[in-house]
Amino acid sequence: AIKNQSKILDAQVRAYFTPEAGYNVKISRYSGLPSIRTDALRKGDGIFAGIVDEANVRINIEQRRHQAIQSRDEHTKEMEELQHQQQRHTQKLAAIQIELEKLRRQRMDISRVQNALEGKMSRLRQLQSDADRGADASHEIRGAVDEMKKIEKNMLNLSLRMPIELEKYAKVLKDLDLKMVSLFEARIEYEILEGTLESFEYAVRQVEQALQKEQALFHKMYEKVRRLKENASSVVEDTEIPEEFKRLLTSEVTMEQLDDMIRTEKARVDSMSHIHEEVIEEFDRRERQIKKLESIVANASNEIQSRRTDLDRKRTELVTALKSKIDFMSARFSELYSMLGCRGEIDLIGFSPDAEDLDSLEIDIKVAYRAGLLLQSLNGMTQSGGERMVATMMYLFSLHEITPAPFRVVDEMNQGMDADNERKILTMMIDDARKHGNPQMFLVTPKLLLGLEFNDSTVTHVIINGDADARELFHLIKRMRVS
Repeated sequence: AIKNQSKILDAQVRAYFTPEAGYNVKISRYSGLPSIRTDALRKGDGIFAGIVDEANVRINIEQRRHQAIQSRDEHTKEMEELQHQQQRHTQKLAAIQIELEKLRRQRMDISRVQNALEGKMSRLRQLQSDADRGADASHEIRGAVDEMKKIEKNMLNLSLRMPIELEKYAKVLKDLDLKMVSLFEARIEYEILEGTLESFEYAVRQVEQALQKEQALFHKMYEKVRRLKENASSVVEDTEIPEEFKRLLTSEVTMEQLDDMIRTEKARVDSMSHIHEEVIEEFDRRERQIKKLESIVANASNEIQSRRTDLDRKRTELVTALKSKIDFMSARFSELYSMLGCRGEIDLIGFSPDAEDLDSLEIDIKVAYRAGLLLQSLNGMTQSGGERMVATMMYLFSLHEITPAPFRVVDEMNQGMDADNERKILTMMIDDARKHGNPQMFLVTPKLLLGLEFNDSTVTHVIINGDADARELFHLIKRMRVS
């Protein structure tokens, strides 16, 4: 693997193994350079050999885990130290940048002085050219000459300071280059350590997962041994244990010795030739009976599962169909209530396509008889008796199109109902009688409003119990027809 390491890196392989060690490749996110972590492979500890020393396995895993955590903590401290160094270098770099800014400002000052000098020289040449124009120009020339001397003096001072400042500037640049190189090296080392830390964290996670698996396997085997021990105790509770088994329980025996003993006992059983044939036949008969019963139980379990699946399907279809009917009734219920100038709706409480408890389903009737009020469930504490009767009749009308009942009987539905709502309900009932396919409605009432608009689909019967004058009854019916 070491010989072909360059080819392995070119192939972008992240992990590979040799008979002696395992290799993990980590690519830095900043420099792009690869770093390789080598882990020596341990020899097999007998995990798959049949007999597992759980205590040694757990101790080895715990040691590896502690070593990985300790190594991770060390690398974390190194990374923190590198971060502190980076901060110090950053502070020094900021100070150097401040010095560079000062030198730039001084250079700008020199440039401004040079520009001023050139302006004065230009002005001087202009004054000299105009000297012949009068004596007044000589005074201005002298002033310009004095100003030129001052500027030359400043230029001389700046020229003397320039080498010193340039030397400082060169020294600052040299220190800056050294700091940048150190910072780059520290950053590379930081990235390498960061990759190493991530590898160690991955190793810690792998060790922790292996430890959890070993612990789960240990608990599982321990629980299995405990159950087997309980079963064995219950089986041999009233049975005398042979002396050789007692010796096995009180002494330490290896798996190889147990296998030899089992083979010996099997040979002894096979050598028994005096077993009665009736015992063998009884054993075979019971074995066949057990298999038959197991088959019956399996078929019954499959039948139960099939019926349960069919029941769940039918329950889902029933609940879905019921919800569809309730939604249709709610739309019709709201439409009828809007004719009365009110609001109402019907809802199915507890609905779910997967609902198992059908007893939890409830039909909730909500109404509001005045504008600005929220819909409230129908109950004896909120609405009056007349309002509840109106809701009952609207619910009954909503059932017309989804139920096959040939007729309905309503007894004294107008008791406790105001005359306005009573007239509206009766009018709806009379209009509903005209529609083809609607069920027949029987209304039993001790009183009936006058002035109702009957049609050919409605019939009124007046039942009299007792003596009556036929003439008066005739005139009464005549007045009812006229009204």
